[in-house]
Amino acid sequence: MEINKIVFDLNGTLACDGVLIKGIKESLNKLANSYKIYILTADTFGTAGEITQ
Repeated sequence: MEINKIVFDLNGTLACDGVLIKGIKESLNKLANSYKIYILTADTFGTAGEITQ
């Protein structure tokens, strides 16, 4: 098996109440060196564009 893509849910997994959990951005940046990262969200809090930059 070869993994080259990872899918995450934003709120409840990477963020809490629309705020990115401490340390997540750095961890995702490290993973992005080896994998294609996809983040799914309904953007309930309207912050997805801001916190995923």
